[in-house]
Amino acid sequence: MSEKFKVVITDTEFGGIEIEEEVFKKIDAEVTVLHSMDEDVIMRATGDADAVITEYATLTAAEIGHMKTDGRLATCPLK
Repeated sequence: MSEKFKVVITDTEFGGIEIEEEVFKKIDAEVTVLHSMDEDVIMRATGDADAVITEYATLTAAEIGHMKTDGRLATCPLK
């Protein structure tokens, strides 16, 4: 059995993440909400994440450098 995908949501102004959980359930991903924009908290939680979703948090170079990216990093700004 393979490992679950790991999705980390750093911060959210909206109370629930039901929509995100429903979407990621389709690929059997584990979804974690940090409710934090603290660099140390984010680095600990996202080092092995497959996806990171932010609302207001701006990821620092240190945070991004700490993530496993296999040389690939994609961003998707929502407007």
